[in-house]
Amino acid sequence: MLSDLKVSPAGVVPQCSQRPRPIIDYSFLAINQTTLQVALPEVMQFGHTLKRILENVMYTNPHFGPVKMIKIDLADGYYRVPISACSLRALAVNLLTSFQEALIALPLMFPMCWLVSPPYFCMCTETITDITNKQLEGQGPSWSKLHLLEASTDMSHQQDTSLGHSEMHYTIPNKHKLAKPSAKADIYFDDFIGLAQT
Repeated sequence: MLSDLKVSPAGVVPQCSQRPRPIIDYSFLAINQTTLQVALPEVMQFGHTLKRILENVMYTNPHFGPVKMIKIDLADGYYRVPISACSLRALAVNLLTSFQEALIALPLMFPMCWLVSPPYFCMCTETITDITNKQLEGQGPSWSKLHLLEASTDMSHQQDTSLGHSEMHYTIPNKHKLAKPSAKADIYFDDFIGLAQT
């Protein structure tokens, strides 16, 4: 028998217009209260994402065309970050079943409602974003090579002229405009946001 095994109860949180989300109550056995918080809450820097995106769009050079954006949602993000084996016994959860004996699950990935899950998850997504931006700046592997089918694809007839980019007046001085097309990645918790001029 595992003397240091802590089994927390499971629960379900109803959500509007979405499927109910299963959670684990790690405050029941004071696991959250006794967890050593190595990753500080300050690592979660998603409060200024919109400001950074607007600044990046504003300082792009219109000579290279409009800024295109994409948002990629990392589905079930917490469940993609593994945890150490020494934490397993403290994060066990009791699964409600119809069997006579209770089933106990040991999470292998970050569980919801554990105190350190949000800051550690943000550290992972911020690191991915930093590496991506270094690659886009030419400090890592090059992603600027043309796709094999790029030359055979004629995109000239698909240019969007509805906004009249050639007629727009820009008030940003030329010295502040970028000398090359903009390419930037940003993150809002589990939403990766890409900006590029193509």
